[in-house]
Order: sequence, then structure tokens, then C-alpha cells
Amino acid sequence: MDPWSQQSGLETEFEHQQQPETKEEQPTDVGTGNQQSRRKKQVRRRRNNNRASGEEAAPHLDDVHALDKDTVVTELHSDAGSSDEENDDDWRNRFRAKCKPPCQWFVYASVERELGIADLVVKSMNNEHTNCSHVWKNKNISAKWLANKYMERFRCNVEMPPRLLRQIVDEDFKAEISKWVAYNARAIAKKEIQGNAEQQYTDIWRYCAEIKRTHPNTTMEVMFTPFRQPGCNPKFMRLYCYLGPLKQGFLDGCRPIIGVDGCHIKAEYRGQLLTAIGVDPNNGWWPIAWAVVEREATEQWKWFFELLKNDLQIENGYSYTFVSDQQKGLDRALSEVLPNSEHRYCVQHLYNNFKKKHRGLALKTKLWNIAASTTEGLFKKATADLEKFDKEAYEWVKKAPHPSHWCKTFFSEHTRCDMLVNNLCESFNGHILEARQQSIIKMLESIRIFLMERIQRRTTAMEKFELSIGPLITICC
Repeated sequence: MDPWSQQSGLETEFEHQQQPETKEEQPTDVGTGNQQSRRKKQVRRRRNNNRASGEEAAPHLDDVHALDKDTVVTELHSDAGSSDEENDDDWRNRFRAKCKPPCQWFVYASVERELGIADLVVKSMNNEHTNCSHVWKNKNISAKWLANKYMERFRCNVEMPPRLLRQIVDEDFKAEISKWVAYNARAIAKKEIQGNAEQQYTDIWRYCAEIKRTHPNTTMEVMFTPFRQPGCNPKFMRLYCYLGPLKQGFLDGCRPIIGVDGCHIKAEYRGQLLTAIGVDPNNGWWPIAWAVVEREATEQWKWFFELLKNDLQIENGYSYTFVSDQQKGLDRALSEVLPNSEHRYCVQHLYNNFKKKHRGLALKTKLWNIAASTTEGLFKKATADLEKFDKEAYEWVKKAPHPSHWCKTFFSEHTRCDMLVNNLCESFNGHILEARQQSIIKMLESIRIFLMERIQRRTTAMEKFELSIGPLITICC
């Protein structure tokens, strides 16, 4: 008896009826020229001929190699309703696994077509391992398989760390996977959950039309490269978004001071997210507008400020103040679009540049004393103290931007706000950190939903407040 087919449940798959001692040429159904099918038939013929002659020869080397191919499961499907003669690829419904010699562990399983399911049913097995050690590497644990296996876990945490996924696989299957397999599994799951990034850029115009329909008075501006030739799709470049309810809320109750900032988009297709944030009556931040651009430069900032100027109906720039972190190209763009507006610099970013050469708590305190001075006398006294304490630090301050950009003494009074830092934009960017790692439509929707929920929560809280001014204003007074 051939040792490769002596187990019950597999003889019907590999054996045929015995043939006469004389070899007759059997027609070989080549079909589409599948070499694997021909090799299996040759193995069956050789084995049947050996049985017919009464030989108990060991399996030929080619037989072993050919039969080993049956252990690789490429797909599982049910062949209900078809006969064995009609289905030469029935081997795909069978599975065999064995341990390395001299261990005798094995398992035979197959798909039961009568049950109408694609699950494997174990026919026979030897569940005892002898003279072998545990193998931690398993090439069959692919990234695609992991993504399908743990899809629900990825839905709960689409940014699951690769080290966590590797730990889960180790606990569930006692196997190790590389960090690259874990990364690829997360990428496949994220694409399945969030959708195809390329397709979302194709649907961006329909998304803008739907937002305009559901949010009256909304501005959604898309910029793209023109059609270069017939049949060529346009290339997406920029998108500007200013929701109508946010626009009305800013014009009705916010002060004319706007913080502007740019941050990185960390999705599959990189870019920059430009934001404009206002100050609400409770000294909190109020979202105004945001834009997705290809990079942060003068051209992009100028395009953003022109759209913002039209939405806010700014005719005289004297009434508005902008706070920024000295981004690339922002000064020039603001001076071209709104030349009469006041422009402040974030003192925290100014100090970050200052401490690169002048460290120490004493120097930090003296620089902030200069920025916080409210009269010219206090300003001159603070600068004199810095000059007396450190001459080089004083020279650095003299070469810095003019104090009108970062000192309270020179701020205009019409804004009724002495804000020295750009924490408004920093706070907003921190809240949308996870959204900036998603594809474009998913990112825009996450931002919109987050702002809608935040405004509703703050509205509910303020309805319970009895005073006529906000609680933060009360604390400051």
C-alpha cells in the first residue's frame, strides 16, 4: 500500500480502479495546458500501475513533489452539483498538513460539498508531535489574510500600531510576523474601511455639490489643472471650504481677529492644510475656513486669503488683525491681499528662535516682559533691563521683527484683544490630528462632524449659564 494514500477519506481522491498489467495509453486531457493537472494524472497512473503489478515500491521522488503541491491551499470553494469526472480540479477542495520528519503529526481535511459550505472538515489526523520543535515563522500568514481576519479590530482602531498587531498574532496563533507584514495589513484594512484614495479625488466635485446643498451659503472652491488633451482627466490641486453656518456665526458674534496656520496632511497623498480660526465671545476658538493645498508658499496663501476676503466681505482691512507663526510666504501674501490689516507674530515661536542662541530662564522672562509691556515706558524699561543683562540677546531682539508685530504696546485697540500667541490654530490642529491621516473626503467629513458636535456641546452648556457674558470672560475679570 502506498504510504501517501493509506489514510481513510483520501483514497477516493487519489486512487482509481486497478488496471490490467499491460499498459494502455490513456488519453490525457490537457485542457488549457495546465502542467499541474498533467503531473497529478501522471502520478496517479504510475501509482495504479505499481498496485496492478503487486509492487510495494516506495513513492517516487516526483510523486512526493507533485503530491506536496496539494498541501498548498490556493482557494476553497464548493463544487456541489458536479461529478468527479466533470471536476478535475477537485484537489483544491482538499487540504493536507504535516510536520517535518521524523515527526508523524498530520491532518487531512476537505470541503464537504453535501453541506453546502466552504468550511474544511477534518477527516483524519495524528495530533501528537514527536522529535520536533515549534516553528514561529509561517509564510501563509499574509497581510491580506490578516486584514480580513482582524477587520473588526481595525474598524475600532484604524491606526492600530504594528507592534500591537504582531502581539495579537502571537497570542492567537503562536506565530511571528514581520513589522512590514503588519504595516501592509493595516494599509489594506484602512483602504477597505476608508475607501480608495484615488476614487475619493474623483468624487470630490460631487462631495462639494452635496455640501452646498445641505449647508446653505457655503463656499466650496476646487482648483485643478486644465484638460491637457482630449480624454485626459484634470489633476486636483486645491480645495477651499467655508461652511455657511460657521460664516454666519463669525460675522454675528466674533471679534475681528483671525489666527492662520498650516499643518501637514499625513495621508497617502501628502499636502498642507491651511486653517483660519477666530475668537468667540467666550475667548475660545471659532473655526472659520480651511483649505487643502499642495504646499505652503506665497501662491497658496494668496489664493487662500483672496477667498477668505470675499467670504468675509472685507473692504477695509484696517478692522481685521491676523496672528501667525511666520509661515513661508504668508507675510508677502497677506501684504498683497490685505495690505491695511494688522499682522501679529506668535511670541512663543519668536522665543523658540530666540532660545537657539540665548538659553536660560532669566532671558526667557525678560523677553516675555518686553512682549507683555502695555506702555512705551514699560517697553523701554524692559528692553533696557535686557541690554544690561545680556548685550548679545539685546542685539538679537533689535534685529527681530518690529515690536509692532509682537508687543502689546503697539497693538491696535479696535480688536479688544491682546493675544500674544497663536494657540487658537494650535488647538484646532491638535483636535484634527487623526483626521489629517485620512484620505481627503474622509478627512473633510471628520472635521465637519467634529465641529458640528463641538458647537452643539458648547451651545448646550451655555444655555445653562445664567450670566450675560461667558464663564472664561468672568474668570479673567
